[in-house]
Amino acid sequence: MVLKGDKGTLRDHTIYELLKRINHSDSLGVVFIKSENSIGSIYIKNRRIVYAKFRMADEDKSLSDIFSLKEGEYNYQENLPPIRETINYSIPEISYAYLKKNIASSKVNFVSTLPDYNKKLMLSHDFPEFGNRLQFSIDEQDIIGLVKKGATINLLLRTMNIDKETLLKAVYILYLSDIIDSERELEREGASESNMVNRLKGFGV
Repeated sequence: MVLKGDKGTLRDHTIYELLKRINHSDSLGVVFIKSENSIGSIYIKNRRIVYAKFRMADEDKSLSDIFSLKEGEYNYQENLPPIRETINYSIPEISYAYLKKNIASSKVNFVSTLPDYNKKLMLSHDFPEFGNRLQFSIDEQDIIGLVKKGATINLLLRTMNIDKETLLKAVYILYLSDIIDSERELEREGASESNMVNRLKGFGV
């Protein structure tokens, strides 16, 4: 859940992690971005991005520039209504589009970034609204089909006939853009295995 005043330092894909949390919280607010002596903003309402500004660019160029930032700081403030509503993008839809553009140049540690490999995956509750507008790869379509049946990442690794890095990259894109997520479970007291050990099981460790 996003809290008022959530703030931190930008790094690869931090903005997508933040938007995923905001999408889960269903809160009204604005993400302020400070980078290279410039301040930008992304206004969010009803789990949709309705306005964005960075430097002197229009809304779409502002979003593109913000999504590409690798250095800077962010600060999320809840309950701030948008100053304008000139665009209307669902968070998973727009995050997916820009993440696919930006991930090619990034080195991602999938083991530490993805959720527990033994937890069931599920589709976003908004998927029926935007899913048919996205151009999924064949691998992504296969993943989504298995996620609909409650697959885990470990099951995907065992059953899909593609190399592990390609599979985990596809899962990462879908997960970070909040198209898929893992089941929510309370941590049991006295659990002997760490999440990292569970994730490593997907590599046969």
